[in-house]
Parts: sequence; structure tokens; C-alpha cells
Amino acid sequence: MFRQFILSGVAVAASTLTLLGQALDLEFTHAEGMEKGKSPAKGVLIDDEGTLATVAVYGTDPHKAFWVDSTGKEVALTLLAHDEVSRITLLKVPKPVSEGKKVVKQMGESSDLVPAAALTTDLETKGGVSRLVSKVKRFDGKVLPLTLMRVAHTKEGVMPGTPLFDEKGDLVGLAHEAVVSQKSNTYALPVEALKHILAISNDAGKDKEGVVKRCWVGLALDAQSDSPVVTGVRPESPARKAGIIKGDIILSVAGENVAEYADVVDSFYYMQPKKAVTFKVLRGTEVKEFSVVPEVNPLFKE
Repeated sequence: MFRQFILSGVAVAASTLTLLGQALDLEFTHAEGMEKGKSPAKGVLIDDEGTLATVAVYGTDPHKAFWVDSTGKEVALTLLAHDEVSRITLLKVPKPVSEGKKVVKQMGESSDLVPAAALTTDLETKGGVSRLVSKVKRFDGKVLPLTLMRVAHTKEGVMPGTPLFDEKGDLVGLAHEAVVSQKSNTYALPVEALKHILAISNDAGKDKEGVVKRCWVGLALDAQSDSPVVTGVRPESPARKAGIIKGDIILSVAGENVAEYADVVDSFYYMQPKKAVTFKVLRGTEVKEFSVVPEVNPLFKE
């Protein structure tokens, strides 16, 4: 199931978990070409304007999302932005629905979390006790497009989009999908991914369908190498224009040290078009710095 994430998808979860006060019950209509029906999810309000953050499960249409009240009544939600890589989806909740609902007031830093760090899915009751197991960079030997968190829960059935809070009450992640071999564990998206989508989800950062634009720098790296070695630089790419060449070993990206190929791939996810990023590289015995300005991926279709 997790292979679908490598292809920018999220597997559909089948069960539900009742959460008090923090997460809203949602449904996504299955996408065209999939079996007809709907899949459940959770979402959390992140501002007073009715912006809701969730994860659109794989095989569903992020444009067709509904809030479900306690009686089963559905209210259509408006898509604000959708990231096809992480499947993070921002939705607009109508005022009658959002009024009186609890809103996330503070987003934390998942990078501060260490293994066994205590988490919760419900701030109001402190229920749903969870623990961070590890950070996940690979699945089935393949590097993921961004580093995830593996989280252990006291119960099975934590839905995609379920918020995860640290001991201070700060939002630190969104549940992504269950671990197949251990249903009480989930893979979760770090809150930094949500912050990134919020930062680039303005009109210039997405297409007319609300899909977030991805960017590129034109680098190829050796996935099998012990260190992030540049094996190729695309002609006319941002990296080529900046001066990075084949054979350079990447030491840091945007001030963050990178030790392996997976670290560089993770840094690529957080880049923004036209926002310069500093690459520090080792060329022979000399350390060099280059300012690279990412561009919208030429494969991105408007």
C-alpha cells in the first residue's frame, strides 16, 4: 500500500476513530476511473477563516470533499489547494460549519521530536495517546519524496488527516496511512509539509484546478552512493545556471546539512519556485556555495 505514496498517492483507510473537539469527519468521493463510492478522512481547522487541512486519500477527488455532521448530513467543501505529492489538501469550510469548532492556534516543529516523544490526537481529552517511533526516509528500498514520521497509537483506525499534537499542544503532523504490518501504527506527514503548502498555495503557486506547482533545480544524484554526489546537471537548469557541476558532493541545502541522497530529496520537496536556495558543495578539496533559484517543473501541466 505504501508504494502508492512513492507515486504520490495515499492508501484508503477503512475504519474510523471518534475524536472529540479537534478533528472533523470528512468524506472524499472516489476519483473517476475508481470504484464508485466515498472514503472517510479527518481534517482540522487551522485558522479562524474556515481553512481546513486534511489528507485526500489515494484514489479520491480532492475537489469533491464533504463534511459529515453527527446525523450523517453532508456539507460540500471548497478546494483551496491540493498537493499531489503529499496529498495534503486545504479546504474551505462554510461559516455555519466552522463556527464553534476548535482551531489550531500553534504549529510546532516535527524536527524537534525524538523517538518515543509523546503525541496525542485529541487536545481536549488528552486521549488517543501516541508515540513517535521513527523518521522514515525509505519504503521497500525506495527513497520517499519527503521524510515521514512513523507513529504508534493505542488504537487502530487513525484516519488520514487526523491531527497529531505534541505535549505543548502544538500541531506537529497529520496522519497519512496505516502501517500494513501493524495497524496501530501510522505514517504521518510532518507539520513542515503543511506549512510549505500554506506558503505556496497562493494563486501564483497553483494551477487553475488548485493543484500546487512543483519546482525543480535540474540535478541528478547517485541514489546508491554513501554521500549525495551529483551525477548530472540538466542543460539550462537552475543548478547549471548557478554553477553546480557533475561530481560535486552536496553538503547542505538551505542551511540544513545533508548526509545522504534521501536528505537531498527531502530538501527538494520544500523548495519554492523563484525563491533562492543556498547549496554548499564539496568540489575536490574546496567547499563552494551556490545560490540556486528553483523553477516550476517543466513537466507541470497548467
